Amino acid sequence: MNIKSLPMILGLLTFLGFCCLTLVVLPAFSEQFNFSTSQTSNIGSTIGGVMGPLVGIFSAYLLYEALTAQQEGNKDQRIKADSDIIFLLFNQLDQEYNTFTTESTIEKTGKDPVVKNYHGYAALLRFCQMYGNHNRITFNAFLNDSRSDDLLLLLRSFDLIIESIHLADFSERVNVIFYKKTFIYYKSKLEHPLNELSKLLINEDHPIAKEILEFKSRNLSRMDSNYQ
Repeated sequence: MNIKSLPMILGLLTFLGFCCLTLVVLPAFSEQFNFSTSQTSNIGSTIGGVMGPLVGIFSAYLLYEALTAQQEGNKDQRIKADSDIIFLLFNQLDQEYNTFTTESTIEKTGKDPVVKNYHGYAALLRFCQMYGNHNRITFNAFLNDSRSDDLLLLLRSFDLIIESIHLADFSERVNVIFYKKTFIYYKSKLEHPLNELSKLLINEDHPIAKEILEFKSRNLSRMDSNYQ
């Protein structure tokens, strides 16, 4: 039953009750319909005794429908709230990603050096290639670089989104959509830079190196098992 139809039902019952009351108090047009005699004086009690339980059952049913509709509404609100949180986390991750910055100095003979700034994917890739492809740069140099903290922030923010999707009470279809979004994000923005950086980290026993390598391995296995 649609909860929106309840006012119409209550109005109809009120109208029928008013009509019955009007018919009772009007003068009877036939002796058979005269309800003021001793034989018919208790008809109201009889009808009330019969209709009372029926009205009670019907009221209980309407209450059940109202509570069911309220529960469905509460569930929809929780789903919307969980979705809003995940979208907010994605937006924050994008902001953190786009503010990742590196710079390089271009020197030309007879001219002043030119500093060029890179942001987002270009910056992250250059940063990871700088440490992954140069044997002279040590892991300690990577740890002392403040941009390594920015990289860890990106990876942990990504993991937070995965955890939020897992904890949300979504349907299977919505889960698939959100997980595919994370798959696209990882493949397009994180996979190649992390592959480059792994060349430096692969032989390190430091917790930070292990965290980054485990992040890469965990997401690759998750992507492969779900989407490939």
